[in-house]
Amino acid sequence: MGNSEIYRRAREAVHAGQDRRQVFDSLKDQIRKPVKLAVTIANIPYPEQRQKYRILNTVLFVLLLLAALAKLLSVFAMFQNFGALPALGVALIGLIVPVACAVEIYRFSGQIYLLIPIFCLLGVTQILRRYDGDLVGAVIDGIFLLLIAALSLVIKFKVFPNIGIDGVKKDTQGQYLF
Repeated sequence: MGNSEIYRRAREAVHAGQDRRQVFDSLKDQIRKPVKLAVTIANIPYPEQRQKYRILNTVLFVLLLLAALAKLLSVFAMFQNFGALPALGVALIGLIVPVACAVEIYRFSGQIYLLIPIFCLLGVTQILRRYDGDLVGAVIDGIFLLLIAALSLVIKFKVFPNIGIDGVKKDTQGQYLF
Protein backbone atom coordinates (compact mmCIF):
# COMPACT_ATOMS: atom_id res chain seq x y z
CA MET A 1 0.00 0.00 0.00
CA GLY A 2 1.39 3.44 -0.97
CA ASN A 3 1.75 6.45 1.28
CA SER A 4 -1.19 8.30 -0.27
CA GLU A 5 -3.42 5.31 0.41
CA ILE A 6 -2.25 5.22 4.03
CA TYR A 7 -2.97 8.96 4.43
CA ARG A 8 -6.42 8.44 2.90
CA ARG A 9 -7.16 5.55 5.26
CA ALA A 10 -6.02 7.65 8.23
CA ARG A 11 -8.28 10.55 7.21
CA GLU A 12 -11.24 8.22 6.71
CA ALA A 13 -10.68 6.53 10.08
CA VAL A 14 -10.44 9.85 11.93
CA HIS A 15 -13.52 11.21 10.15
CA ALA A 16 -15.34 8.00 11.13
CA GLY A 17 -14.61 8.79 14.78
CA GLN A 18 -11.81 6.36 15.52
CA ASP A 19 -9.31 7.35 18.21
CA ARG A 20 -6.50 9.38 16.62
CA ARG A 21 -3.75 7.73 18.67
CA GLN A 22 -4.99 4.26 17.66
CA VAL A 23 -5.17 5.28 14.00
CA PHE A 24 -1.62 6.61 14.16
CA ASP A 25 -0.28 3.57 16.01
CA SER A 26 -1.94 1.15 13.59
CA LEU A 27 -0.52 2.85 10.48
CA LYS A 28 2.83 4.35 11.53
CA ASP A 29 4.85 1.20 10.78
CA GLN A 30 3.50 1.08 7.21
CA ILE A 31 4.89 4.46 6.23
CA ARG A 32 8.38 5.85 5.70
CA LYS A 33 7.84 9.15 7.55
CA PRO A 34 5.46 8.78 10.49
CA VAL A 35 5.66 12.54 11.11
CA LYS A 36 3.69 13.12 7.90
CA LEU A 37 1.04 10.70 9.11
CA ALA A 38 0.89 12.61 12.40
CA VAL A 39 0.44 15.88 10.51
CA THR A 40 -2.30 14.34 8.37
CA ILE A 41 -4.19 13.23 11.48
CA ALA A 42 -3.62 16.49 13.39
CA ASN A 43 -4.88 18.51 10.40
CA ILE A 44 -8.38 17.13 10.92
CA PRO A 45 -10.44 19.11 13.43
CA TYR A 46 -12.47 17.40 16.10
CA PRO A 47 -16.16 17.46 15.09
CA GLU A 48 -17.11 19.59 18.11
CA GLN A 49 -14.44 22.18 17.27
CA ARG A 50 -15.41 22.16 13.61
CA GLN A 51 -19.03 22.85 14.54
CA LYS A 52 -18.14 25.48 17.13
CA TYR A 53 -15.92 27.49 14.76
CA ARG A 54 -17.85 26.82 11.55
CA ILE A 55 -19.25 30.37 11.35
CA LEU A 56 -15.85 32.01 11.90
CA ASN A 57 -14.35 29.68 9.33
CA THR A 58 -17.09 30.58 6.85
CA VAL A 59 -16.45 34.29 7.43
CA LEU A 60 -12.74 33.69 6.82
CA PHE A 61 -13.56 31.74 3.67
CA VAL A 62 -15.75 34.58 2.34
CA LEU A 63 -13.09 37.18 3.19
CA LEU A 64 -10.51 35.16 1.26
CA LEU A 65 -12.84 34.95 -1.73
CA LEU A 66 -13.36 38.73 -1.54
CA ALA A 67 -9.58 39.17 -1.38
CA ALA A 68 -9.22 36.96 -4.45
CA LEU A 69 -11.84 39.00 -6.31
CA ALA A 70 -10.14 42.26 -5.33
CA LYS A 71 -6.80 40.83 -6.49
CA LEU A 72 -8.35 39.78 -9.78
CA LEU A 73 -9.78 43.24 -10.41
CA SER A 74 -6.65 45.13 -9.39
CA VAL A 75 -4.27 42.96 -11.41
CA PHE A 76 -6.62 43.05 -14.40
CA ALA A 77 -6.73 46.87 -14.20
CA MET A 78 -2.92 47.08 -13.91
CA PHE A 79 -2.27 44.97 -16.98
CA GLN A 80 -5.22 46.09 -19.10
CA ASN A 81 -2.94 48.29 -21.24
CA PHE A 82 -1.31 45.11 -22.54
CA GLY A 83 -4.63 43.81 -23.85
CA ALA A 84 -7.54 41.95 -22.35
CA LEU A 85 -6.19 38.42 -22.82
CA PRO A 86 -2.74 38.99 -21.24
CA ALA A 87 -4.36 41.00 -18.43
CA LEU A 88 -6.80 38.17 -17.75
CA GLY A 89 -3.96 35.62 -17.81
CA VAL A 90 -1.89 37.56 -15.28
CA ALA A 91 -5.00 38.16 -13.13
CA LEU A 92 -5.80 34.45 -13.09
CA ILE A 93 -2.24 33.62 -12.03
CA GLY A 94 -2.68 36.13 -9.19
CA LEU A 95 -5.74 34.18 -8.05
CA ILE A 96 -3.88 30.93 -7.43
CA VAL A 97 -2.71 31.68 -3.87
CA PRO A 98 -5.89 33.25 -2.46
CA VAL A 99 -8.14 30.62 -4.03
CA ALA A 100 -5.88 27.77 -2.89
CA CYS A 101 -5.97 29.19 0.64
CA ALA A 102 -9.76 29.54 0.48
CA VAL A 103 -10.12 25.91 -0.61
CA GLU A 104 -8.01 24.72 2.33
CA ILE A 105 -10.01 26.93 4.71
CA TYR A 106 -13.22 25.44 3.31
CA ARG A 107 -11.78 21.99 4.03
CA PHE A 108 -10.79 23.07 7.57
CA SER A 109 -7.20 21.94 6.94
CA GLY A 110 -5.08 22.81 9.97
CA GLN A 111 -1.73 23.91 8.58
CA ILE A 112 -3.11 26.63 6.29
CA TYR A 113 -4.15 28.68 9.31
CA LEU A 114 -0.46 29.38 10.04
CA LEU A 115 0.36 30.37 6.46
CA ILE A 116 -2.44 32.87 5.97
CA PRO A 117 -1.13 35.38 8.56
CA ILE A 118 2.26 35.23 6.84
CA PHE A 119 0.62 36.01 3.49
CA CYS A 120 -1.32 38.84 5.16
CA LEU A 121 1.87 40.27 6.63
CA LEU A 122 3.42 40.20 3.17
CA GLY A 123 0.31 41.97 1.87
CA VAL A 124 0.62 44.69 4.51
CA THR A 125 4.26 45.24 3.58
CA GLN A 126 3.21 45.50 -0.05
CA ILE A 127 0.57 48.12 0.89
CA LEU A 128 3.21 50.11 2.77
CA ARG A 129 5.72 49.82 -0.07
CA ARG A 130 3.25 50.93 -2.74
CA TYR A 131 1.55 53.64 -0.68
CA ASP A 132 0.73 56.45 -3.10
CA GLY A 133 -1.06 58.93 -0.85
CA ASP A 134 -4.42 57.15 -0.68
CA LEU A 135 -4.54 56.87 3.08
CA VAL A 136 -8.15 55.68 3.28
CA GLY A 137 -7.58 52.92 0.71
CA ALA A 138 -4.37 51.80 2.42
CA VAL A 139 -6.05 51.71 5.84
CA ILE A 140 -9.02 49.73 4.51
CA ASP A 141 -6.71 47.25 2.77
CA GLY A 142 -4.58 46.93 5.91
CA ILE A 143 -7.57 46.40 8.20
CA PHE A 144 -8.97 43.82 5.77
CA LEU A 145 -5.70 41.86 5.81
CA LEU A 146 -5.34 42.13 9.58
CA LEU A 147 -8.90 40.86 10.02
CA ILE A 148 -8.11 37.84 7.84
CA ALA A 149 -4.90 37.20 9.80
CA ALA A 150 -6.68 37.55 13.15
CA LEU A 151 -9.50 35.17 12.21
CA SER A 152 -6.99 32.67 10.90
CA LEU A 153 -4.96 32.78 14.12
CA VAL A 154 -8.04 32.48 16.34
CA ILE A 155 -9.17 29.38 14.49
CA LYS A 156 -5.65 27.94 14.45
CA PHE A 157 -5.12 28.31 18.20
CA LYS A 158 -8.64 27.19 19.15
CA VAL A 159 -9.14 24.31 16.71
CA PHE A 160 -5.57 23.19 15.95
CA PRO A 161 -3.52 23.99 19.07
CA ASN A 162 -1.16 21.05 18.55
CA ILE A 163 0.03 22.03 15.10
CA GLY A 164 3.11 24.21 15.11
CA ILE A 165 5.34 25.61 12.42
CA ASP A 166 7.56 22.54 12.65
CA GLY A 167 4.71 20.01 12.65
CA VAL A 168 2.72 18.27 15.35
CA LYS A 169 3.65 19.00 18.97
CA LYS A 170 4.74 16.20 21.28
CA ASP A 171 4.13 15.52 24.96
CA THR A 172 6.89 14.93 27.52
CA GLN A 173 7.13 11.25 26.54
CA GLY A 174 7.66 12.11 22.88
CA GLN A 175 4.15 11.09 21.78
CA TYR A 176 2.35 13.23 19.23
CA LEU A 177 -0.48 15.35 20.58
CA PHE A 178 -3.59 15.00 18.47
